[in-house]
Amino acid sequence: MRMSPKVQVDTLKAHVSGITDDQAAKILAVYEGAGKQRDSLMQAANGDRQAMMSGFMKMQTVTDAKISAILTADQAAAYKKMVDQRMARMRARMQGNN
Repeated sequence: MRMSPKVQVDTLKAHVSGITDDQAAKILAVYEGAGKQRDSLMQAANGDRQAMMSGFMKMQTVTDAKISAILTADQAAAYKKMVDQRMARMRARMQGNN
């Protein structure tokens, strides 16, 4: 089950220091938009997992860029580190190295 946009923001705030209320509100809007887009992708793919994954990967890249643009340079560097760790975990799962 996916985290709600609010939980995603709270998780981000726990990993990236100094996020202001204004930044959090903007990031929440990004996550909410991504959630709606993800739901549309799932419906449009009609069970085609490969099509969904391709769409999700493209969408995640855009979402990450939008969030990075909201953050300061130091925050964006911490966010990039978090994203890189997420990608490494995903690659490990895909290779069966849970």
